[in-house]
Amino acid sequence: GGRQQYTLRVQEQPIGAVLQALAKRLSLTIQIDEEGIRKAGKSLDTRVSFSVNQANQDQLLEALLKPAGLDYQVDGDRVRIGAERYSQK
Repeated sequence: GGRQQYTLRVQEQPIGAVLQALAKRLSLTIQIDEEGIRKAGKSLDTRVSFSVNQANQDQLLEALLKPAGLDYQVDGDRVRIGAERYSQK
């Protein structure tokens, strides 16, 4: 399929909520390592603000998760979200 591009502006939204919305919009299954995130002292309630323009899926996820110290790993149409640990991309 063609690379989709996304333009999105988020202001002070909890990451968890933004992820759910993105999952619907991108038809992705999101798996969240809540325990790992908690152990790392991070939270999906962290509010983030960002805006991306003509971004691809990776750039979008990066913009959303990096500020909260979270990371992701894409596996087909599944995205795993965790505390920064997948950094050997």
